[in-house]
Amino acid sequence: MGIQRLHDWMTRFGFGEPTGIDLPNEKSGIMPSPKWKKDTYGKGWLPGETISVSIGQGYFLATPLQIANATAMTANKGYHITPHLLKSSDGAAQVNVITKPDGKIDYNGKPSDWLRMHDAMEDTVKRGTGRGIYTPRYRIAGKTGTAQVKSIAQGKRYDKSAIDKRHWDHAWFNGFAPVENPEIALAVLVEKMAGR
Repeated sequence: MGIQRLHDWMTRFGFGEPTGIDLPNEKSGIMPSPKWKKDTYGKGWLPGETISVSIGQGYFLATPLQIANATAMTANKGYHITPHLLKSSDGAAQVNVITKPDGKIDYNGKPSDWLRMHDAMEDTVKRGTGRGIYTPRYRIAGKTGTAQVKSIAQGKRYDKSAIDKRHWDHAWFNGFAPVENPEIALAVLVEKMAGR
């Protein structure tokens, strides 16, 4: 695929730019490209760096809100809704449902491709690394992940007991539900919890 195609695809999901939520100082994260590396470090892109970025490491940087937003776009088959915080005029929290999308990912594939992604994410919860939250009464689709805090020397195994707690890996979960008619998307990061 290469870094340029990966960059071009991932930016469609909002990576590398703010989501537009109505909060000040939102961070944009980084969706690296050869141009970004040249502008930032004055060096060319190395093929091995694409591997790290493809699994969410290396120069790639995303906020939990960006992950939740991209998950929502996957759940909505490419439709995008800008996240918002809503309040009533008296300042109390107000529950409003925004149902009208404000954009759609430009994608030339088949509509069934989205359903294949949904099925794969549901299988993660049914039979994979997310099976701890599986329930037959409510269909949940998700993806688990690990955010490595400190590199482990090549050839060594991760041993949580031998690492200072401040260097323990973080655990990620992002998902949406119910699979058949998504109403909620989320991203959760649990710091210093992941074990291998």
